[in-house]
Amino acid sequence: MGEKRSVYISKAIRDVIGKCRRGELSGRIAKIADRYGLVCKVEQRALRSLFSAHELQALRSANLTANWDPAVRINGGILANFEDSLHVEAFDKPVFNAKLLIKKLRALSIGQQVALVELFESQRKDRRKS
Repeated sequence: MGEKRSVYISKAIRDVIGKCRRGELSGRIAKIADRYGLVCKVEQRALRSLFSAHELQALRSANLTANWDPAVRINGGILANFEDSLHVEAFDKPVFNAKLLIKKLRALSIGQQVALVELFESQRKDRRKS
């Protein structure tokens, strides 16, 4: 059984939810969250096969302090932060090809970028717990 929570619903989120009759809002939000979770899970599985562990670590490091609110910042943000990090961080003998990684990042759909952000944020939360 679920638990009852109060949430703030912005106009943008309200537009995604659509019109709901009285008593249907909670169920509608649960459906959207379930679908979003499925998309992230599937995309993260694909991303883990697209990127090597070293590439994912470099991307995670480049995006450690990123703020993804509002969500529009995600589109192209991972790439921008990684490109910036190449100028700041001196990777000791990189175990990945930065040019190839940039090419991969440019080819990501917005859904894949969101899934990558969710992956990084879930790992960040897991580290805080331990």
